Amino acid sequence: MSSQRSKALGSLPAIFTTLVLLGSPATLWSQVEWTGVTPNVFGPGESGSWDSTRFRAHTLLKEDESGEYRLWYMGSAVDPDEYELGWQVGCASTEDLEDPLAWSRHEANPCLAFPGPSWDLGAFGLSVLRDDAAGPGEKYKMWYGGTRGGRRISIGYATSPDGLSWTRFSDRPVLEADQAWEGQAIAQPAVVFDGAMYRMWYMGSTNLDDQNTWLIGYATSLDGIEWTKHESNPVLRPGGADSVLNWPHVRFDAASSTFEMWYTLWVDSGGSVRTFGYATSIDGATWVKHPGNPLFFAGEELNRHLSGPVLREGDTYHMLSNQPPFPGLAASYATSPWTIPNASFTVSSQSLTCADEVQVDASRSAAPTSVGSYSWAFGDGTTASGVKASHGYAHPGRYLIQLTVADASSGDEGVAALPVEVACCRGDVAPWTSADIGGPRISGGARLEGSGAQACVAVCAGGSGITGRSDQLHLVYQELAGDATLTARISDLSGGVGLAARAGLMVRETLDPSSRHGAVFAQGSRFRWVSRKDGGGSSRQTSGGTAALPAWLRIERQGDEVIGSSSADGLSWTEVSRQTLAGLAEKVHVGIAATGGDPGGSSAFQALEATFCEIALSQVARFRRGDTDGSRDLTLTDAIALLGYLFLGTAAPACQDAADADDDGELSISDAIFNLGYQFLGTRAPPPPGPNDCGVDPTDDALPSCVPARC
Repeated sequence: MSSQRSKALGSLPAIFTTLVLLGSPATLWSQVEWTGVTPNVFGPGESGSWDSTRFRAHTLLKEDESGEYRLWYMGSAVDPDEYELGWQVGCASTEDLEDPLAWSRHEANPCLAFPGPSWDLGAFGLSVLRDDAAGPGEKYKMWYGGTRGGRRISIGYATSPDGLSWTRFSDRPVLEADQAWEGQAIAQPAVVFDGAMYRMWYMGSTNLDDQNTWLIGYATSLDGIEWTKHESNPVLRPGGADSVLNWPHVRFDAASSTFEMWYTLWVDSGGSVRTFGYATSIDGATWVKHPGNPLFFAGEELNRHLSGPVLREGDTYHMLSNQPPFPGLAASYATSPWTIPNASFTVSSQSLTCADEVQVDASRSAAPTSVGSYSWAFGDGTTASGVKASHGYAHPGRYLIQLTVADASSGDEGVAALPVEVACCRGDVAPWTSADIGGPRISGGARLEGSGAQACVAVCAGGSGITGRSDQLHLVYQELAGDATLTARISDLSGGVGLAARAGLMVRETLDPSSRHGAVFAQGSRFRWVSRKDGGGSSRQTSGGTAALPAWLRIERQGDEVIGSSSADGLSWTEVSRQTLAGLAEKVHVGIAATGGDPGGSSAFQALEATFCEIALSQVARFRRGDTDGSRDLTLTDAIALLGYLFLGTAAPACQDAADADDDGELSISDAIFNLGYQFLGTRAPPPPGPNDCGVDPTDDALPSCVPARC
């Protein structure tokens, strides 16, 4: 490092914050007061230097051997467009974070420059880790937002033996924007290593110029190079106290397996009031914002200061907040002690069956003096007290278990939370089959209530919905060939979230989430028709009038057409809608469909539950007269198949009405003679339906019903 000193740049008011942390095992730390504030300890360089105009602090580490603090930051000698080219990476160090004159810049700065040509022509956000287990050339690892110009930003990767001389990884980014919410830009990475996995949080936006579109995503990696984005992305959105959020800074606490995030928060969408917010997570994907956000400097609630790197030593937090004047920015320094109890607990399982009880244990909690009380809230209105407790849930769904512990001396409280998911109960539904479609997070189920013809089907479902290009639902079905009609009375409907929650009857071509289908539902106070004409295409929805339960629903498959109807009494029917599914498969899935409208994430959710009674399933057998072997044509093999059955003991025809070529109500050699006469001697054709038509038997006879099949 050179001996060049940074310049003092202005004044900074005191900081006052309240920060809350949740962990898994769920642990809460809360910093209630930032003290020892030193304004503008580091910032833009001297006039004419490469970083003389713009500055932003990003990663702060402490070297155990030397006790030196090291900072990696973005700087620029020009005033670049906020998201375009011009930013480069600088390195600095100090032995005293609060002394502006103790800081020195690396003599070879910028320590990571972007001379081009390459995919990355500038930096936009960065995160550095020290990895003592890595090879000598990779002791320090950096992830950075690499700008390409034109509002295109991806995540790049670089390594260094000393944190000063950096080598960029190949000539490609390691993570790119490829989801709709990300647009063309993902930037501002914050990376931690938890001992087994690299975890990254980053900003994405469909339009960088519209700050209201900024969201935080999450990805994981085993090697820091190949990344997998989380299925629940984006994991942090504006809301509550913050109209806009970005610039995440994350630290991992190994003692509690907890993630803490500080992020820039816009109190108003115009950005005239900027400050920082605080959030915590137990798994990296489910974040809880501190209820005291936004966190202002003491005595000044209308100012602008941005999130910056945070380092913890013992029970003291060190923060370098990025502080105006704009556009240059400067780092101001503050510390905060840990003062609030650590509320910590484990659960026996976060994935429960409907019969399970969850066991919770708060014995790992701690307080500045001692823990005076333990209070539990299980998310369904039930509470308990004590170090350990157990609880069973009456309804399937997702629940947030919350623990509050109080310090025995001060009474200060610490809070921790952890979600659990309870699957639906399942039972025997024969002759039906019960299955989830689309991988709902809350597993669905069904069971029979009663027996015989009076049996009802109770169905329970999670799932995000039956809409768009892909569905998540629970289906209780029979696989049937040919035309069919299913009728049922839906007697009750509870649970679920919003208009996506619905239960009804469906004809579905396959069990694929994007399958073609037609379905009629009870949804809240209305009937609803939903269909997907093309596999993988968008679904169509139609309102079917007011619904008051109990109500009757009917779904019909007639060739390639699916028809849905509703009734208030089961006698007088009103068609809701119909859909032609050209070339519909011979066999389809006909049954009861339900979905809960699960919002996902850690949101509270109670699964949808509905009961269907008076269930009637009927089929219409269609065949061609004389088509004994079901080939859909009359050939010599039809007569041979019948003769083999009559005289050689071969299998009976699948449709004996079809084999009854002369329609006399019985199978005999005369049917084979009649068939052969028509085919080869020009005698009269077999009676209807056939041989050229596919239809139903117009006569009533004693032959067994045909297995329905398209013909």
